[in-house]
Amino acid sequence: MTAVSGITLCSDEPEATAERFGRLSGRSCSEAEIVEVYREAVLPAVTCVAVVTLTVYALDETKAYLEEKEITPHESEGGVWVKPERAGGVILEFRD
Repeated sequence: MTAVSGITLCSDEPEATAERFGRLSGRSCSEAEIVEVYREAVLPAVTCVAVVTLTVYALDETKAYLEEKEITPHESEGGVWVKPERAGGVILEFRD
C-alpha cells in the first residue's frame, strides 16, 4: 500500500453529511449510489464509512495476494474491491 486515497461516507442525507464532514478528504454518497457501484456489497446501517480506497504499488500483486488468502476481489472501475464482511465492515477498494 502507498496511501489511503479516499474515504466514502454513505448517508440517508448525503448533502447534510457532506457539510458536516466537509473538513475530511472523503466524499458522501447515498446508499443507492454505493450499491450501484459495489453491486454485491451489503452495508451496515447508514450513516457509515462505506468505502476506504487504498492506492497500491501493484494492483495485480494485490489481487493475487487476496486470491491466495481466499478473499474474492471484485472488479471496480479503477481497481478491485473486497466485500465489507471480509474487510472489517467497509468496502475496501484497491487502486494503482
